[in-house]
Amino acid sequence: MERRTKLQSVCETRWAARTVVIHTFRCSFTTVVDALEDLSLSYGDSKAGPFKLAITKFGCSVSHVAVEYIMTQIVPLAQILQNKRLGGDSEGS
Repeated sequence: MERRTKLQSVCETRWAARTVVIHTFRCSFTTVVDALEDLSLSYGDSKAGPFKLAITKFGCSVSHVAVEYIMTQIVPLAQILQNKRLGGDSEGS
């Protein structure tokens, strides 16, 4: 990984923020897989192996790429809809 980036939790309410999280995970994928493998083999972490197996399945990878693509297309609309000014003038309405 060229630049260190912290993996983030998925935001429950902000769709635009989810795209950044998914993109960061995809860009850090090999580092995450290597870390899970190291945790599993070197430290005996019982959860790391199943996590690695789950995220390296073909269907999971395809889902991440598809979701990232779709979310990237939705982000401009989500940002417009989440704009505080979109609600209109509360005094005039």
